[in-house]
Amino acid sequence: MGFQVFDEKTLIGACITINAASGTAFQQLVGAAPTGSLIERIVLTQNDAIDHMVEIQKYIGTNQYQYGSVNVPAGAGYNGVPPVDFVASMPASMQNGIYLVLNYYVRVRVTTAMQGATVLTACYTGGNF
Repeated sequence: MGFQVFDEKTLIGACITINAASGTAFQQLVGAAPTGSLIERIVLTQNDAIDHMVEIQKYIGTNQYQYGSVNVPAGAGYNGVPPVDFVASMPASMQNGIYLVLNYYVRVRVTTAMQGATVLTACYTGGNF
């Protein structure tokens, strides 16, 4: 029996903003729909003058599972500096996206707090099954 192709029924997407007040705590980016979700892209931008390491995790109840981390360069997504696509930076076997079932969440955090009025924006796109 081979793999089955899943077709998303509803497109989804939204953004969160992490600022200095957020500190280094994990912020919820997205939770799965009751029928499951596929997160195809997580695009990261930031307007700080320094690079920021961003960690992405799957959260299930009280358990956290690290997907990985990625460096987001100073000014990523601004003034010609390209944004960072976390899913595209994952190993090839995971670049089809992040599959979530009910009660699974994707959370994001910076390992060094944002400075002053600067922000890091994390946006996801994908679909619900």
